[in-house]
Amino acid sequence: MQIQLRDVRRQSRQNLDFYETMDLHHSHPNIEDEVSVHVTAHAYFNEDELYVLDGQLDTTIRLKCSKCLTAYDWPLSVRWHEVFSLDEPPDEEDDTDIHFVNDDEVDLNPYIREALLLAIPFVPVCRDDCQGLCPSCGINRNEASCDCNNERIDPRLAELQKFFSTEDKQE
Repeated sequence: MQIQLRDVRRQSRQNLDFYETMDLHHSHPNIEDEVSVHVTAHAYFNEDELYVLDGQLDTTIRLKCSKCLTAYDWPLSVRWHEVFSLDEPPDEEDDTDIHFVNDDEVDLNPYIREALLLAIPFVPVCRDDCQGLCPSCGINRNEASCDCNNERIDPRLAELQKFFSTEDKQE
């Protein structure tokens, strides 16, 4: 979606309401498909001669659980705030969140993509009590159980385990 900054400056407030399809599955390993994002925002030109966008991003993302690899839908609603300026920054070390643009037309897609990717969990889990996959046989432990012995002994403590097993046999 492109926004014309001159139109924002002429109007006291410009309302944005549109749907945008984003291809996020190349940016995050656990996103399954493209997502349709509903963008609602208000754009205005403030007294500091900055172009401000305040709004909301709403979507449902198809994620892959990091533990059991099951695909699930995750609703996402993100507050969105961006500030643009046509003027060059006064100080090179200025640490503000102002995007300096050279053109009157601004593509909002990179900013929408960034806001969504920052809101997605780093390790998505389908549910809080997800048991994941069995490391031995690979069965999804949320759907079925297995009789695999997954007890692992630290090799540094193997001698200690032998000591306790012989002590139990003597009693």
